[in-house]
Amino acid sequence: WLNKPTQTLALKSENKILRDTLPDGSLAVLNKGSSIKYAYSPSSKKRRVSLEGEAFFEVKHEEEKSFIIETEDVIIEDIGTTFNVKAFPESPTIEVYVETGEVAFYTLANPGLNLVAGETGIYHKQSKSFARLLKLDTNKLAYKTGVFTFHNTDLGTIVNDLNEVYDTKIRLANPALASCRLNVTFRNEKIEDVADIIAETLKLTMTREGDVIVLNGKSCSD
Repeated sequence: WLNKPTQTLALKSENKILRDTLPDGSLAVLNKGSSIKYAYSPSSKKRRVSLEGEAFFEVKHEEEKSFIIETEDVIIEDIGTTFNVKAFPESPTIEVYVETGEVAFYTLANPGLNLVAGETGIYHKQSKSFARLLKLDTNKLAYKTGVFTFHNTDLGTIVNDLNEVYDTKIRLANPALASCRLNVTFRNEKIEDVADIIAETLKLTMTREGDVIVLNGKSCSD
Protein backbone atom coordinates (compact mmCIF):
# COMPACT_ATOMS: atom_id res chain seq x y z
CA TRP A 1 0.00 0.00 0.00
CA LEU A 2 2.99 2.29 0.40
CA ASN A 3 3.37 2.41 -3.41
CA LYS A 4 -0.28 3.23 -4.05
CA PRO A 5 -0.63 6.52 -5.99
CA THR A 6 -2.34 9.31 -4.05
CA GLN A 7 -3.05 11.49 -7.09
CA THR A 8 -4.39 10.04 -10.33
CA LEU A 9 -6.00 11.48 -13.46
CA ALA A 10 -6.97 10.07 -16.86
CA LEU A 11 -7.59 12.32 -19.86
CA LYS A 12 -8.68 11.41 -23.38
CA SER A 13 -9.25 13.69 -26.37
CA GLU A 14 -11.49 12.54 -29.18
CA ASN A 15 -12.08 14.97 -32.05
CA LYS A 16 -11.02 18.12 -30.23
CA ILE A 17 -7.83 19.40 -28.65
CA LEU A 18 -8.03 19.09 -24.87
CA ARG A 19 -6.33 21.36 -22.31
CA ASP A 20 -6.27 20.48 -18.63
CA THR A 21 -4.24 20.95 -15.48
CA LEU A 22 -2.72 17.88 -13.87
CA PRO A 23 -3.02 17.34 -10.09
CA ASP A 24 0.51 18.73 -9.56
CA GLY A 25 -0.33 21.99 -11.36
CA SER A 26 1.40 21.08 -14.65
CA LEU A 27 -0.40 21.90 -17.91
CA ALA A 28 -1.18 19.23 -20.50
CA VAL A 29 -2.51 19.94 -24.00
CA LEU A 30 -3.66 16.80 -25.83
CA ASN A 31 -3.86 16.71 -29.61
CA LYS A 32 -6.87 14.99 -31.16
CA GLY A 33 -6.99 11.22 -30.70
CA SER A 34 -4.64 11.21 -27.69
CA SER A 35 -4.79 10.04 -24.08
CA ILE A 36 -2.74 10.26 -20.89
CA LYS A 37 -2.84 8.70 -17.45
CA TYR A 38 -1.20 10.56 -14.56
CA ALA A 39 -0.21 9.09 -11.20
CA TYR A 40 1.91 10.36 -8.30
CA SER A 41 3.38 7.97 -5.73
CA PRO A 42 4.62 9.63 -2.52
CA SER A 43 6.88 6.69 -1.67
CA SER A 44 8.89 6.92 -4.90
CA LYS A 45 8.37 10.70 -5.25
CA LYS A 46 7.72 10.21 -8.94
CA ARG A 47 5.05 11.79 -11.12
CA ARG A 48 4.40 9.33 -13.95
CA VAL A 49 2.45 9.99 -17.15
CA SER A 50 1.51 7.26 -19.61
CA LEU A 51 0.93 8.75 -23.08
CA GLU A 52 -0.64 7.51 -26.29
CA GLY A 53 -0.80 10.05 -29.11
CA GLU A 54 0.54 13.61 -28.92
CA ALA A 55 0.64 16.06 -26.03
CA PHE A 56 2.40 19.26 -24.95
CA PHE A 57 3.49 19.56 -21.32
CA GLU A 58 4.31 22.64 -19.29
CA VAL A 59 5.76 20.98 -16.22
CA LYS A 60 5.55 22.52 -12.78
CA HIS A 61 9.09 21.74 -11.72
CA GLU A 62 9.55 20.26 -8.26
CA GLU A 63 13.11 19.31 -7.32
CA GLU A 64 12.03 16.43 -5.08
CA LYS A 65 9.37 15.04 -7.43
CA SER A 66 10.60 13.85 -10.82
CA PHE A 67 8.22 14.07 -13.80
CA ILE A 68 8.44 11.09 -16.16
CA ILE A 69 6.49 10.31 -19.34
CA GLU A 70 6.34 6.73 -20.59
CA THR A 71 5.18 5.77 -24.08
CA GLU A 72 5.85 2.28 -25.44
CA ASP A 73 9.55 1.57 -24.66
CA VAL A 74 10.54 5.22 -24.37
CA ILE A 75 10.98 7.40 -21.28
CA ILE A 76 11.03 11.22 -21.31
CA GLU A 77 12.20 12.80 -18.07
CA ASP A 78 11.64 16.48 -17.37
CA ILE A 79 14.53 18.64 -16.24
CA GLY A 80 12.36 21.77 -15.81
CA THR A 81 10.85 22.56 -19.19
CA THR A 82 8.03 22.86 -21.71
CA PHE A 83 8.03 20.19 -24.41
CA ASN A 84 5.95 18.24 -26.89
CA VAL A 85 5.76 14.45 -27.31
CA LYS A 86 4.40 12.84 -30.48
CA ALA A 87 3.90 9.10 -30.02
CA PHE A 88 1.05 7.68 -32.05
CA PRO A 89 1.05 3.85 -32.01
CA GLU A 90 0.86 3.57 -35.82
CA SER A 91 3.88 5.85 -36.36
CA PRO A 92 7.36 4.27 -36.83
CA THR A 93 8.89 7.04 -34.71
CA ILE A 94 8.44 8.87 -31.41
CA GLU A 95 9.31 12.58 -31.44
CA VAL A 96 10.13 14.95 -28.59
CA TYR A 97 10.38 18.68 -29.30
CA VAL A 98 11.72 20.92 -26.50
CA GLU A 99 10.36 24.46 -26.40
CA THR A 100 12.18 25.58 -23.23
CA GLY A 101 14.51 23.94 -20.74
CA GLU A 102 15.85 20.40 -21.08
CA VAL A 103 14.62 16.80 -21.13
CA ALA A 104 16.23 13.36 -21.03
CA PHE A 105 14.93 11.08 -23.81
CA TYR A 106 15.93 7.42 -23.41
CA THR A 107 14.98 3.77 -22.95
CA LEU A 108 16.06 1.30 -20.29
CA ALA A 109 18.41 -0.26 -22.86
CA ASN A 110 19.72 2.97 -24.45
CA PRO A 111 20.91 6.15 -22.66
CA GLY A 112 19.43 8.17 -25.52
CA LEU A 113 19.71 11.95 -25.66
CA ASN A 114 19.53 15.07 -23.54
CA LEU A 115 17.56 17.66 -25.51
CA VAL A 116 17.58 21.43 -24.95
CA ALA A 117 15.36 24.26 -26.23
CA GLY A 118 14.86 24.21 -30.01
CA GLU A 119 15.99 20.61 -30.43
CA THR A 120 13.93 17.65 -31.59
CA GLY A 121 14.77 14.07 -30.70
CA ILE A 122 13.50 11.16 -32.79
CA TYR A 123 13.33 7.53 -31.64
CA HIS A 124 13.13 4.97 -34.44
CA LYS A 125 11.09 2.05 -33.11
CA GLN A 126 12.38 -0.59 -35.51
CA SER A 127 16.11 0.08 -35.01
CA LYS A 128 15.60 1.24 -31.39
CA SER A 129 17.91 4.18 -32.11
CA PHE A 130 17.84 7.91 -31.34
CA ALA A 131 18.62 10.90 -33.57
CA ARG A 132 18.83 14.63 -32.84
CA LEU A 133 17.49 17.41 -35.09
CA LEU A 134 18.84 20.91 -34.45
CA LYS A 135 16.50 22.74 -36.84
CA LEU A 136 13.88 24.81 -34.99
CA ASP A 137 10.34 24.02 -36.18
CA THR A 138 7.75 25.99 -34.23
CA ASN A 139 4.99 24.49 -36.42
CA LYS A 140 5.32 21.33 -34.33
CA LEU A 141 3.20 23.17 -31.74
CA ALA A 142 0.65 24.57 -34.21
CA TYR A 143 -2.12 22.28 -32.93
CA LYS A 144 -1.68 24.02 -29.55
CA THR A 145 -0.91 27.60 -30.61
CA GLY A 146 -2.89 27.88 -33.86
CA VAL A 147 0.11 29.66 -35.40
CA PHE A 148 1.88 28.45 -38.55
CA THR A 149 5.01 30.16 -39.87
CA PHE A 150 6.48 29.17 -43.22
CA HIS A 151 9.73 30.61 -44.62
CA ASN A 152 10.37 29.68 -48.26
CA THR A 153 8.49 26.43 -47.62
CA ASP A 154 7.21 24.19 -50.41
CA LEU A 155 3.44 23.96 -50.75
CA GLY A 156 3.46 20.20 -50.27
CA THR A 157 4.92 20.62 -46.77
CA ILE A 158 2.55 23.49 -45.99
CA VAL A 159 -0.50 21.42 -46.96
CA ASN A 160 0.72 18.41 -44.93
CA ASP A 161 1.26 20.60 -41.83
CA LEU A 162 -2.17 22.22 -42.19
CA ASN A 163 -3.90 18.88 -42.74
CA GLU A 164 -2.43 17.52 -39.50
CA VAL A 165 -4.26 20.22 -37.52
CA TYR A 166 -7.45 21.17 -39.38
CA ASP A 167 -10.46 18.87 -39.76
CA THR A 168 -11.15 20.17 -43.27
CA LYS A 169 -8.34 19.01 -45.54
CA ILE A 170 -6.62 20.67 -48.51
CA ARG A 171 -5.78 18.68 -51.65
CA LEU A 172 -3.59 19.72 -54.57
CA ALA A 173 -5.29 18.71 -57.82
CA ASN A 174 -2.04 19.28 -59.73
CA PRO A 175 0.82 17.40 -57.97
CA ALA A 176 3.34 19.81 -59.54
CA LEU A 177 2.01 22.56 -57.24
CA ALA A 178 3.71 20.85 -54.30
CA SER A 179 7.04 22.41 -55.31
CA CYS A 180 5.72 26.01 -55.20
CA ARG A 181 7.23 28.01 -52.33
CA LEU A 182 5.70 30.51 -49.93
CA ASN A 183 6.60 32.90 -47.14
CA VAL A 184 3.50 33.20 -45.00
CA THR A 185 2.22 33.19 -41.42
CA PHE A 186 -1.26 32.09 -40.31
CA ARG A 187 -2.57 33.00 -36.86
CA ASN A 188 -5.71 31.08 -35.87
CA GLU A 189 -7.38 31.67 -39.25
CA LYS A 190 -10.20 29.50 -40.52
CA ILE A 191 -9.00 26.87 -42.96
CA GLU A 192 -11.13 28.47 -45.70
CA ASP A 193 -9.30 31.77 -45.22
CA VAL A 194 -5.94 29.99 -45.16
CA ALA A 195 -6.71 28.22 -48.46
CA ASP A 196 -7.95 31.50 -49.96
CA ILE A 197 -4.67 33.26 -49.07
CA ILE A 198 -2.64 30.44 -50.64
CA ALA A 199 -4.82 30.47 -53.77
CA GLU A 200 -4.63 34.26 -54.15
CA THR A 201 -0.86 34.35 -53.60
CA LEU A 202 -0.10 31.61 -56.13
CA LYS A 203 -2.97 32.51 -58.52
CA LEU A 204 -4.74 29.17 -58.04
CA THR A 205 -8.40 28.21 -58.26
CA MET A 206 -10.16 26.99 -55.12
CA THR A 207 -13.13 24.61 -55.17
CA ARG A 208 -14.88 22.44 -52.60
CA GLU A 209 -15.45 18.69 -52.78
CA GLY A 210 -17.39 17.72 -49.66
CA ASP A 211 -15.08 18.27 -46.70
CA VAL A 212 -12.02 18.81 -48.92
CA ILE A 213 -10.75 22.11 -50.33
CA VAL A 214 -9.15 21.56 -53.74
CA LEU A 215 -6.46 23.89 -55.07
CA ASN A 216 -5.62 23.77 -58.76
CA GLY A 217 -3.53 25.67 -61.28
CA LYS A 218 -0.29 25.68 -63.19
CA SER A 219 2.95 24.70 -61.51
CA CYS A 220 5.19 27.57 -60.43
CA SER A 221 7.84 26.52 -62.95
CA ASP A 222 5.47 26.88 -65.94
